[in-house]
Amino acid sequence: MTTKVNTIVVGQGLAGSLLAWNLIQRGEKVLVVDNRHSDSASIVAAGIINPVTGPRLVPSWRLEQLINAARFTYQKLGNELGRQFYSEIELVRLFKDEEERRLWISKKSHPSTNRYLGTLRLPGWKPELVSDPFGSFSPSGSSHLAVAKLLTSMQRFFLKQGSLLHSHLDYNTLQLNADSIKWSEWETEKVIFCEGHNSIQNPFFQNLPFKSSKGEILEVETEKVNLPQSIINRGQWILPIGENRYHAGSTFSWNPLNSNPTEKGKAHILNNLGDFIQAKLHLREHRAGIRPAMKDFRPVIGFHPQCSRIGIFNGLGSKGVLNAPFFADHFASHLLEKTKLDPEVALDRFL
Repeated sequence: MTTKVNTIVVGQGLAGSLLAWNLIQRGEKVLVVDNRHSDSASIVAAGIINPVTGPRLVPSWRLEQLINAARFTYQKLGNELGRQFYSEIELVRLFKDEEERRLWISKKSHPSTNRYLGTLRLPGWKPELVSDPFGSFSPSGSSHLAVAKLLTSMQRFFLKQGSLLHSHLDYNTLQLNADSIKWSEWETEKVIFCEGHNSIQNPFFQNLPFKSSKGEILEVETEKVNLPQSIINRGQWILPIGENRYHAGSTFSWNPLNSNPTEKGKAHILNNLGDFIQAKLHLREHRAGIRPAMKDFRPVIGFHPQCSRIGIFNGLGSKGVLNAPFFADHFASHLLEKTKLDPEVALDRFL
């Protein structure tokens, strides 16, 4: 017996979950096929929205648009799923040297960059816990998403809807017809792959210019010391998660691309944290994942040029928590209302 749905979404990481949720909200019948996302980058994502990143202190790409969509979406999901996943939290960025402090002062004087740069903080913020000889600043709009908790709650939502199937989808088992796609006992109008880094093995999209990176993250704890309840960042970052426990990270590496934690990654994070955190950290957990990104560091959305029923939503990169809500809604509007895809993220920019 064949069961018909409008869309099959492959992958229940952040991209697939938000796309499926947007489609269901619009009345679509959706099936999410997921192999329990055991190797999903979303599972090890820090969940930090940092408005100002990089050594040049530049606001993130399309920050105003994306941050408003993220705040609205995550708060709405919290209300509808009965659990809060999103919170605004202070981020304290420590200046690494006098040159960076002077750069902040220069950027702050320009209307195009000053909105999210916050206020300057003199050295000595928390002298017994944090070393900040050049001072710091707190950008406006920083926040945190509990990604793993959100994905678990969305998994329950999809299961309750009868919209989630824990299974592996073999590309070779897709039957492409003129007016539909058949897979197993399912028939659908379209299949959207939201597989993250695994798309490099997808015969429909493996030739896209992926530039993914491996990231490692730690869970640490302190003994009898409460660090500030803020995200503290100076190259590496540390994020409070409760009960003297913290997430800390992260690393960027490109070879090999796998989800195996390494001693080198652990040492890199702990050694760099030791330059500014004045407390002994004890390791509780060490994880790794692969951030899917494109060569231009923009998401990729669209359909295969020869298979118009096979689509992709991918490439969210290290800023997936910021990028995903707006572009999941954007793609859903394109699928159902035939709105034009933004050329900066459309798949055909690579054709």
